[in-house]
Amino acid sequence: MTAKLRSGIGSKDIDVHTSQQGEYQIVNNPYVLIIGIAEYKDPNESLPAVKSDVKYMKKLWIDTFRYKNVSVAHETIGSSFMTAKELHKYLNKRVAEINLNENCDSLILIYSGHGGNHGINNYIICSDNIAISLTEIYDKFSAKHGHLENKPKIMYIDCCRGQKQLKHDEINQYEKVKGSNTVYPCKLSDIFIHFATCNDYIACTKNVEYGSYLIHAIYECYRKEFENHNVKCISLNETSLKINGIINQNTKGAQTAEISHRLMYDVYIEPFKVKTDTNTPQTRHSFQNEIIKKDQEIKLLKQKLRQQNNYMFGAQSEND
Repeated sequence: MTAKLRSGIGSKDIDVHTSQQGEYQIVNNPYVLIIGIAEYKDPNESLPAVKSDVKYMKKLWIDTFRYKNVSVAHETIGSSFMTAKELHKYLNKRVAEINLNENCDSLILIYSGHGGNHGINNYIICSDNIAISLTEIYDKFSAKHGHLENKPKIMYIDCCRGQKQLKHDEINQYEKVKGSNTVYPCKLSDIFIHFATCNDYIACTKNVEYGSYLIHAIYECYRKEFENHNVKCISLNETSLKINGIINQNTKGAQTAEISHRLMYDVYIEPFKVKTDTNTPQTRHSFQNEIIKKDQEIKLLKQKLRQQNNYMFGAQSEND
């Protein structure tokens, strides 16, 4: 089922779909921004692994998902050394381009470089060591009556958020068992940010070729989910939890990713498709089959968990 949700006077309609698991939006033609700042003035060290992060993100969004609107900041600016003035100018031009062409359904922004926080305010650091807050970046793409108003804005931020680092004895190691309601969209309810680490903590890089843990996990998770399982759409919520698990395993608990989530619906990310009439019975039936398949997988998983719980509690009762 698909419904049009009008967000206000002068705003665009939002396509909201429903399944047994709830409401969701489809993303298959986002504007992708890849920002990697690898070179810095003293006292910040340069980050050569950022170039690998950018390479993996280009392969993912251009080659695997075939998105047409992909902008790589250092290629446009002409250098991996980006001052705050240059980055502001770059972002403002992308906003103008999006509003002029009106040919995307969302924003996906990836950042790799230095960063930090001041209280609850997170920021990235440009090559000249000048900070730009994430709120300032977000506000550029959330202007009233702009093309991206109330459309999903997904941000993957791979940088430190402080100087703290978990000590080895602080990491616990354990094994685990493998509608119709009225909503009111606003400029604060359309953003999803995946941070590489928790507030006040550092973000790690494995090595120059591998890149950083968050970016590599995004690349591996989306690519494998799409290619190995032959799925037509990927759930943002489900995939994000998998990304967190991959980072936890690869760092052996030394780094914990964090999600800041204000979306009212799940978002399903699809590869780019040539524009067709998506409101035909055939396309609706195809996508609904994919959602039904996901629903069935979740039901089976819940059933297995119930069986495991019954077995465990049953065994405990016998021992008692």
